[in-house]
Amino acid sequence: MSSTNLKSLSQDIDKNQRYKKRLSQVNFDTKNIEETVSEVEKNIFDNKEKSIVIYGEPQCGKTEMMIALTAKLLDRGLKHIVHLVQDNVKLKDQNLERFEKSGISPAPQDYTELIRSYKDIKKNPFIVFCKKNSKDMENLIEHVSTLDDIVIIDDEADYATPNSKINKKEQSKINALVLKLIKEDKGIWIGVTATPGRLDLNNTLRNNSMKWVRLNPHSEYYGHDQFFPHDLRKNKNSIKYTLTYLNDHTGDEQRHIREALFRYMVTVAKRNLINKDNNKKEEFLSMIVHTSTDVIGHGKDFETVDKVFTDLTEESGKYDQYSKSLLETAEKSLDPLDDDKTKKAKLIYKYIIENIENYKPVIMNSKKDLKSPSFDAGLKPRTIFTIIFGGNIISRGLTFDNLISMYFARQGKRINQDTYIQRARMFGARKDIFSDFELTIPQEIYSDWWQCFYCHRMSLGTINKFTPATWISHRKNRTTAPSSEDKVNIIREGNEVGWKKFKLTDKILEIYEKCVESVNDIKMLDLLKREINDDEIINDIFYYDIKNNYFNKNLHFQNVRTLDPKKRKDKTIDYKNISRSRGGFVDIPNHRPEAEYLIGLMTNTENEGRFFIRTTLNRNYLKNIKNIKKFKISSQNL
Repeated sequence: MSSTNLKSLSQDIDKNQRYKKRLSQVNFDTKNIEETVSEVEKNIFDNKEKSIVIYGEPQCGKTEMMIALTAKLLDRGLKHIVHLVQDNVKLKDQNLERFEKSGISPAPQDYTELIRSYKDIKKNPFIVFCKKNSKDMENLIEHVSTLDDIVIIDDEADYATPNSKINKKEQSKINALVLKLIKEDKGIWIGVTATPGRLDLNNTLRNNSMKWVRLNPHSEYYGHDQFFPHDLRKNKNSIKYTLTYLNDHTGDEQRHIREALFRYMVTVAKRNLINKDNNKKEEFLSMIVHTSTDVIGHGKDFETVDKVFTDLTEESGKYDQYSKSLLETAEKSLDPLDDDKTKKAKLIYKYIIENIENYKPVIMNSKKDLKSPSFDAGLKPRTIFTIIFGGNIISRGLTFDNLISMYFARQGKRINQDTYIQRARMFGARKDIFSDFELTIPQEIYSDWWQCFYCHRMSLGTINKFTPATWISHRKNRTTAPSSEDKVNIIREGNEVGWKKFKLTDKILEIYEKCVESVNDIKMLDLLKREINDDEIINDIFYYDIKNNYFNKNLHFQNVRTLDPKKRKDKTIDYKNISRSRGGFVDIPNHRPEAEYLIGLMTNTENEGRFFIRTTLNRNYLKNIKNIKKFKISSQNL
């Protein structure tokens, strides 16, 4: 074949089929990924956005989405993609491996491989991974300094990238390097995270919460709705996994760890005995022990667990005591009415002892002489019994396959939502093991963690395309560390949130006026919600917040108020858009001191309305002034 024919043949090859190819390879419903990628694509190519945030729950499939997004960006002609990950070698390697296995072209590589390559980086596309480490980033920036079209996909974007020195009028190192990598606004920054509050309150890379893109969880995802159900206060049966409280956790913590360990071992045995009866493969299942940030504490936890396995293996030390505890734990786990429970308990115990040497401890921390040489054995268990110990390193980004038990006893005086939400390592594709999962935790810590997720869920409910996000916190938790808030541009509102503007109808007005007069407020709210049937007009998150915490007379409807500039002039009010920069549309009624939820309907002279809700609960509401200003500018163009 002549060289001319070969050249012609190569020209017929269409390389821009990466995205389509990737979607065809995924063996689950990709609707959520396609919706997210499509919206990001529109923001970049149609709206010319340079700073975008994608948010979704912890371990909800963000990596798979990032693979698909990378493929789409390459297909659209953006050739130079840099994936930034937190300063954790294992996390970088985990993500890089998943990208490599996807078969995406060009082959993903570590930034050091790009630097060693002889290819012309201007002509050739690349996908590189780099840790958010100043030395690594400086080396990468030096190598790609001639490029003006870098696209950064920043995984765990709220980690290290925000300017932690913003209130000192200085710039933190990683924040400066991220800006340098994209040459301020010549390239594109796409931040991906489960906890976006810090990015908004920090004004990180000039992102705008009204332009954010949500990644919905995939169909097999189990997250805060399952582990921290929003209706728990009213419905104790909403917990569908095993939640074990430690009411006296300040006592003998090592004993509590052993008891949780025995329950984990029994669960593993029961599942594998069932697998054997059904001719299925044995499962390798793991447990996390997360008690402290202190590496000394990790060592003590490891010693406690390892001693159990050692004594049971060597039939020495406390062998009899531990064996008795295992048998008792096995029997307690069985149906008390089962006549064969003693026999079954012995089979469970026998399985554990037969496999007691098939155990691997994995310590994940920064102490070189203590941490395990391979984290992979913890991320993807290779033994029947796998126990993982650690603190901060296991608290963000890492995905733990086949995690079936978690012992969590870590508490702060006032917790940060972005930190504790990331510590929910039990979230993820848990469909096959969810019903057998156990969380062992002090009741007070679970209560604080639940409240943390409750506020976070409500905050995410305020993210929309027409008003800036509101960040809701509680006296025992806050959205992020105060040092990360751009204090000059953050306002604290009087617990008031507005929803989508709508065309007022006679029916809506009639129902609302009945709400004002009603003595059974919650039924009238239900009627109003059904009539409107639009989550953006009466937000579901707040609606269910009221429903879950409703009791007699704690809900109050304010009289309808019309904003008319001819009757009252107020420079802080946008009369056309029914908004006010400092809030204050809903009053606290003197005659209803017991009211905790206050709803107001504000209208304008163009027969439009907007609902506002205010609470008297112990909550703080934060908003970004810069986004409020952007909102004002955009609303003037409506």
